Order: sequence, then structure tokens, then C-alpha cells
Amino acid sequence: MFCRACDYSLLGVHSGRCPECGRAFVPTDPATVASFPGQPSRSFRHLIGWLSALAIGLPAVAAVLGDAPFLIILICMVPGIIGLGAVAVGLHILRSQLLGQPPRILIAAAILAPVAWIVLVISLALHMRVTLGGWPTRLGMAGFPPALATHADIALGLWGILILFTLFVWPILLIGCAAIPPARRAVLPLGLFALAHAACVGGLLLMPSPFLRWWFD
Repeated sequence: MFCRACDYSLLGVHSGRCPECGRAFVPTDPATVASFPGQPSRSFRHLIGWLSALAIGLPAVAAVLGDAPFLIILICMVPGIIGLGAVAVGLHILRSQLLGQPPRILIAAAILAPVAWIVLVISLALHMRVTLGGWPTRLGMAGFPPALATHADIALGLWGILILFTLFVWPILLIGCAAIPPARRAVLPLGLFALAHAACVGGLLLMPSPFLRWWFD
């Protein structure tokens, strides 16, 4: 029996509060105690389930609709599928090796980086509609007001960084962390990053066709 906040062993503790962090617990309530260090809470398991569904479902819908380049769909789906496997392996590692859960800030950063990008893309689309009165009719940013051009540069730049990181850096980090025992707790956040990235790119692929044509051209 372990504290859900700090992974401190609560065996023999009768005060109802963790001696390490002060979190209240009830020994018979699985929502307040963990069976092993780093055991995911119910809300965390729900988060993993939703990310997995979105990471596989959104690109699949985009593939059926046929509005997005098939290569981009593959670039989105393959890391998502591998990421789902990485999450499963990461959860197994936490349980079998009794490792504490990765720092929450690491998990948050892994998920929020792709989410921040898709929010930026959606805001760019809205910015275009308001500023241009519709979608661009020419390639590039010719005729864009400075503020819209800057907005587009940032969104496209972050897209490039995320794609390059996912294709060339993320696999190396995943393999390295899985191979190095002290770093194995990072497998779970890396898997969550891949799921969040696939879900967010899938969201991009479902945006209006005129916007997608401008984005990819």
C-alpha cells in the first residue's frame, strides 16, 4: 500500500495521513491508496483511454474522408500506434519494477506541447477567416497582413519542429530510456507524447479542405 501523491509506503501507518507528504488516505479506498508505486489513478487511466481513441480514431477518419495527404496520415498514425505500445510498456515497467510514477510536470509537458500547437493552428484558421474573409486563394503568405503572417510562421515553425522531433528524436529517446533502468519511468511520458501528437495532427487533418491545401502546399 503506497501513497498516491509521493509513493511513500503506508504499511503500518494508522494516522490516516502520509508521513511523507501529509496526503489523507483511507486504507480500504483504492482512490486514496495505490497497490504499487506509480499506480495510475482512475482519472489518469481515463486520460490514456481518450488519448488512445483520438490518436487512432482521428487519423482513421481523415483517411476515410480523403482530404489529407496519405503520407501525412501515415506519419501521424504510425507514431500513435507505437506510442500506444509505449504507454502499455511504460505502465508495465512501473508495476513490475516498482518504479514511482514519472513527475507530473513531465507528463503535463508531454501532452501539452502538441495540444498547444493544435490550439495555435485552430486560432490561425480563425484569424484567417476574420482577416481575409475566407481561406487563402494563393500559395504562401502573399497578401497576408503582418500579424497574420507572423501567426502563420509560428504555427508552421512549430509544426516542423514537432514532426522532426517525432520522426527522428523521439524514437531514439524511447529506445534509450527503455534500455537504461534509471530512465525507464520516462517511457510512459514519451508514449503519451506520441498519442497526443497523433491526436492533434489528426485534428489538423479534419480541418476544412481549403485550409489544408494552403497548409500543405
